[in-house]
Amino acid sequence: MAGGVARGGGRIGFQLRLKCSRSLRGRVEIHLFPGGYAGVLGLGDGTINLCLAADRRRFGEPVGGRVGIDALCESRLPQNPHLKEILRLSEPVEAARSTYPIYFPPRRSVGDGVMLIGDAARVNEPVSGEGIFFAMRSAAIAAAAIDQAFRGGSFSARELFEYERRCRAEFRLRRGLNGAIRFLIYRPALLAPFIHLSDKKKRLLESLVHAICRPEAAA
Repeated sequence: MAGGVARGGGRIGFQLRLKCSRSLRGRVEIHLFPGGYAGVLGLGDGTINLCLAADRRRFGEPVGGRVGIDALCESRLPQNPHLKEILRLSEPVEAARSTYPIYFPPRRSVGDGVMLIGDAARVNEPVSGEGIFFAMRSAAIAAAAIDQAFRGGSFSARELFEYERRCRAEFRLRRGLNGAIRFLIYRPALLAPFIHLSDKKKRLLESLVHAICRPEAAA
């Protein structure tokens, strides 16, 4: 288990669908709480999607070696007034879901006749909200590589390595920014000065958002 925690960064992901009387009006909200962060999205049918990432090392070793969603909702999330209000106005629609790990470093993603795409190649904790982007974009790059392999008549690891090389080059900036944000989120003492600075210097935050959300050229 210790090895798994180190490899996965010690974070556990939870997803809850809640019926909520609060309207998010098309917003996607990111809120911090002790030991993690939460993303909130309105689904347009009176329900919201509440996704959490919690650092299990901040919670010691609960019964069964797992961090329970009930414990998070009762003790950790309410320490953020916005999340406390959301929980007060909400009730579960279905059982919570969980996943682990929510991050692991890149692995070799090509072999003779084999390509790993999306989360199979690397799970990048979606702090910046780009989880689906990484999966879809890597699939587009893979499609181009597969087309080239058909044209050349070779599916060797050597020929397919262009896919891996291009993914690393194209995602380097986004993954670097995502990693920096992830580092800060779990260290509130470092994050707070950055938030205060970005509030005073709007261009700093605008530049960060632009770097994350910039359009990509088609494969």
